[in-house]
Formats: sequence, structure tokens, C-alpha cells
Amino acid sequence: MLLTAPLAAVLGCPQLLDDSFDTVNVSHSDAGASCAEAPCPWALYEGGGSPGGAGGSVGSSGSAGVGSQGGSGGSIGGSGSAGSNSSGGASGSVGGSGSAGSSSGSSGGGSAGTSGGAGASGGAAGDTSGGSPCVGCLALRVSLTEPNDEAFFNLDFGQPGLDLHDTVATLRLRATLLDETGQLFLQTFATDADFTFGQATFRAINAATFTNTETFIDVPIDVAAISTSGFDPLHVVQIGVQFVAGALFVGPVTAELLVDSITFTGSSGLEDLNFNLDAQGFAVNPDVGLQTAEVIHH
Repeated sequence: MLLTAPLAAVLGCPQLLDDSFDTVNVSHSDAGASCAEAPCPWALYEGGGSPGGAGGSVGSSGSAGVGSQGGSGGSIGGSGSAGSNSSGGASGSVGGSGSAGSSSGSSGGGSAGTSGGAGASGGAAGDTSGGSPCVGCLALRVSLTEPNDEAFFNLDFGQPGLDLHDTVATLRLRATLLDETGQLFLQTFATDADFTFGQATFRAINAATFTNTETFIDVPIDVAAISTSGFDPLHVVQIGVQFVAGALFVGPVTAELLVDSITFTGSSGLEDLNFNLDAQGFAVNPDVGLQTAEVIHH
């Protein structure tokens, strides 16, 4: 046990000082039991010690710890926690979510507790999914306010693009909001090196398409089937999905699609995306559409 000279003097234990008044290392046998004040320092250090150890001092918001056989039971923490290693200390109320106190115990916000337990293990752990509607997926979200509002989300391959002439990219999608006014749509697409927007699958975001808000469906981008004039399937720089508000749309509406995966067939050699760890490059298009749109990884 290490004590500085001033602390030993305050505790009334002059036998703990050496001649140089430096920090010393003492044990039970060194100090004996003749301290002028109780508890002796080894009781404070170990949380056990002699009978009648002092109770935890009053914290800023908790009640005073109750003295017990085995040392102090006070605890540390602004929101309250329990002192640890006290045998028999009364378990008072615990503030906030509190964490376990130190082995010596000191003044704090919470009252003394038994065996360092801070009420209900210091609070239950939060939902690791954050209350998300899916795990290992992307949420494509945007607030649409006006007719003809649109937002674009895509995977970018860079110039000069990839040969996807025989590729089908399948997006597994789920809508968290269904619009039965017939004014909210999705459009899958592919864009070539000259930024010709190749339209693929167009669907209303409603029950006729998705059945309900709990169901994932497959929505394809069949590059070979894109008939947009001038589109070049040999140099594709982007594939993705677009939100479209209709001409009679009435907002605001927060539109959201969940993307569970994107799978590829054909000779391109592209690897499937499962979004288990991150967005894997799928992002809001920074050049067109509403820039308030966001991609959220769950």
C-alpha cells in the first residue's frame, strides 16, 4: 500500500512515515492497529479490513452508504452507482444507469449497494439494431415535397464503364410506406458513359407492387432490355434506383425503400452485394436529384 506523508499524517498513523517523508510501501504488519483515526488505510485500500468500516459518504444525489462489516460501500458516479466488494452494505436506490463503483468506494451520486451491483445491472443494453426495420440492408430515404421531385441512388463503376450487355442486376426491395394515390413511383436504371439514362423497371410504390410493408420483392435491371434511344450497354457507368413524385403528387412524404441485396447474372463478373458490413459503394447521386436524400446502413 502506498501513502504519501501528508495522508499518513492526516490519518494519524505516524508509523507509516519514513525519515525522508517520501511515499512508502506498507502492509498490515507494518502499520499495526494503532492508527489514531478509523478506518485504517488498509481498510480503505482493500474494501475489507477491520470491523466497523466507514459507510460511503453522501454523494451529490444519492443517500449515504450504510456501514458494514467489510469496508465502505459508497460509490462513484454523477448519475449514481453502487460501491463494490462490500459484504452486507444495504442496497439503496441507484441513480440513472449507473456503473459499478471502485473497489475502495468513495462519495458519489448513488447509495451503497451490495457486491457492486448497480440496480438492474446498470441498465439494460440498447437494441443493437437501433430499432432498424432490417439488419444487413440499406435504407434509401428522401423527403418529397413537390410534384416531380426525384432522388437517385446508384452504384458507380466509373469511366469508361463496364460491358453489361447481358447483365441482369436484381435489387431486393421493400417499401416502408405505400402510396395509394398513384403518385409515388420507383424507376430502376442504368447510365452509360455518355450519361444516357437507360430506363429499366418502373413500378408504383403501392400494395399492388409490394403487397405490404413487410415484404421484400425482386426488382430487375435487365440491361439488355433497356430500349432508351442512344443507350450503350457496353459502357455502363451506373446502375441504381430512382424515386419519382408524380405530376399530381401532394407532399410532404418521406419515401423509403429498403435494399436487402443486389445480385448479378451474366458475364460481367460483378460480385453480389449483401450490405452486411457497409453500403458497398451504393450512394446518393451527387449530381442530380434531391441532395437531401440519404443512404442509411442497418
